[in-house]
Amino acid sequence: MAVITCAEMVAQCLEGQEAGWRHFIAAYLPFSAAVVDRRFPQLGERREAALREALRRAAAHEAQFLRDYAGHSEREFLLHLREHTIRVAGEQPLPGAEGAPEIPLEWEVFEKALAGLTALERQIVWLFVLSPNSGDTDKILRLDPPSVAADLAKAQEALRTACDRWSAEMLAENRQRLTQEARAHHTSDCPAPKAFLRLLDGQISWRDRSDLEHHMAACWHCVDLLCRFREIMFLSRQTKPFPETETEAYLKLLDLQTARPSGWKRLLGKR
Repeated sequence: MAVITCAEMVAQCLEGQEAGWRHFIAAYLPFSAAVVDRRFPQLGERREAALREALRRAAAHEAQFLRDYAGHSEREFLLHLREHTIRVAGEQPLPGAEGAPEIPLEWEVFEKALAGLTALERQIVWLFVLSPNSGDTDKILRLDPPSVAADLAKAQEALRTACDRWSAEMLAENRQRLTQEARAHHTSDCPAPKAFLRLLDGQISWRDRSDLEHHMAACWHCVDLLCRFREIMFLSRQTKPFPETETEAYLKLLDLQTARPSGWKRLLGKR
């Protein structure tokens, strides 16, 4: 397969080129699979159906999924793909599907109760909110498990004190409401996504890092964005491209099969 950039792949897919979709399937559908496995471990046999539907929807309506992408980097594309995958997989019938939370947690109560947390402590809480059953927050943040457990317990105790009714499952049960609220609280003071990517790459000055952490200590919107970037980087490091046989099987779903190039063209990466 010829090596192409994410931007080139998007352009080729929007033009309906088989090469672009082949690259999307081989290089990026494994990431979608990792998202499904992490976010919906209870899918079981429906996991493959969710993955196939995510691919179909990505190509549907003249690849509207790609037309809606407004980022400028591969990690922003992965973030876009993450949300698409979760949205599609979340429509699958699930055993023990989430209903209304037993104890609703209002945003104002959540925000006030955890107002004293540091930027790092907020990330620990938010990674739990994003995926309560994953148990990999320590790996994503590169912290020791006891520290993560202690900070999460600190947050739970703050919520217990602030709420008339409380349960240990409250954060997990209210995650949909909390994530919607956090993403709705964007302000003009929120940094652009590239600021968080520079932070994660270590390409940021001490002063700018301090400013970001100070901002996140009062902004769950930006904590959410940073945590999702951390999650996609963690997952992308673990995924490997699909082999050609698996790529071909998924490609058939899009009805884009074309004649295979001759041997010498394949050696040169031509299609």
